[in-house]
Amino acid sequence: MLGGEKPRIVIDIMQALPWKGRYKIPVKGRLIRQIRTYFHKESEKVRIVLDLNPSIDYVVSNLTLTQNILIVLKPIE
Repeated sequence: MLGGEKPRIVIDIMQALPWKGRYKIPVKGRLIRQIRTYFHKESEKVRIVLDLNPSIDYVVSNLTLTQNILIVLKPIE
């Protein structure tokens, strides 16, 4: 997780294939503002960025279960 004025979670997926999906997805959630994606051709990597609400403090944890990744995002209240 990257904090500061523009907090975000960055996920890189290696050995990915290109796709023709949307690169920006607006989210009307309390914690996540938008999801951005980008395919890096040279490294065959997909980067997924979750842009977070900067007015909330977070605790982030993740679990990797074989081929699945679960990210838990909780606001600190």
